[in-house]
Amino acid sequence: QKTAYEIPKRDWSSDVCSSDLAFAQTNTYVAVGQTGKIIRTTGIGNSWSEIKLLNPVGDVLGTYDLVNSTYNGEFKDIAYSEDKNTFIAVGKISSYDQKSPIFTAVGIGTTQFFECNKLNTKNLNSVAFNISIFVAVGDEGTIYYSFDAFRWNIIGDASKATTENLNKIIWDGNKFISVGNNGVIITSL
Repeated sequence: QKTAYEIPKRDWSSDVCSSDLAFAQTNTYVAVGQTGKIIRTTGIGNSWSEIKLLNPVGDVLGTYDLVNSTYNGEFKDIAYSEDKNTFIAVGKISSYDQKSPIFTAVGIGTTQFFECNKLNTKNLNSVAFNISIFVAVGDEGTIYYSFDAFRWNIIGDASKATTENLNKIIWDGNKFISVGNNGVIITSL
């Protein structure tokens, strides 16, 4: 028998309109969606709480302050790596600053996601991982990768496999596979 759950009276649906949901250990769920919101619950159907989005702002000496993120784009995807105990969220360009950062959070009990990769100006549509690397894909064949979930590198224009929008990426146990517009399918080596 299947059980349906409804989000309690704090109507997050008007704030989040969930695009994706990630499941982590100990019955923890994290949902992403429109208006740049991320929410979490332990035990689906119980109380949901908003997760803070923070922007580490630093100087040349490596000193950082944490300020509230101004991201107001639509989140498209979230993934959880049990091996790294890390969540990654990606989404569309923010109308505030025309950027689409990647957000990273460590720990299933996290109450904060941190902006990473603040230079991206393309929509990011999907994120996947294997035991050692995270990969995010997006519009115009954009592909980012990271070994630690905080420092992201782009596969440059000369190395792009396509200029079509990439809409989804998965790890099949042996390679990454991404699908995109106009029937594009690309794989990692």
